[in-house]
Amino acid sequence: MTVAAALCARGQQTTTTPTPGDTLLHASQITLTGHFEAPLGPTAAARAVRAVDEQIDAKRAADAVRSQFAPMWDLAVWRYLPSDPVRSLNSRVASDDDPFFTPEYLKVSARQLDYQLKVSEQAARDFFH
Repeated sequence: MTVAAALCARGQQTTTTPTPGDTLLHASQITLTGHFEAPLGPTAAARAVRAVDEQIDAKRAADAVRSQFAPMWDLAVWRYLPSDPVRSLNSRVASDDDPFFTPEYLKVSARQLDYQLKVSEQAARDFFH
C-alpha cells in the first residue's frame, strides 16, 4: 500500500504549474514593427467645446434675425385686451352694417341668429328621426 501511495504522490508532482516568469515574454524578446504616433485630430474635449460653440453661434444668429419688435408682442399686457374669437371686428361685412342703410335682416347679428336657428332645427330633426 505504501508503494501505491508513493506512486500517486509521484504522479502529482510531475504536473507542475508554470511560473509567471516562464509564460511572460522578456523585454529583450519583444520587437516593435510599427510606427506609433499620437492622433493629429482634436481631442474629444475639444470637439465637444466646438460643438457647444456652434450651438451658441446658431442661437445668436437666430436671435439676430428676429425682429426688434418681437419682444413687444410677447408682453403680458396683450392678455388683458379684449379678444375677438368670431373675427367680427376685422370683418368687411361687419363694417358694412350701417344702421341707416342696411336692413335688419342683412345685418351680421341677424344672419348669425338665422344660422343658429337652422342648425338647431337640423339637430332637432336628426334627434326625432
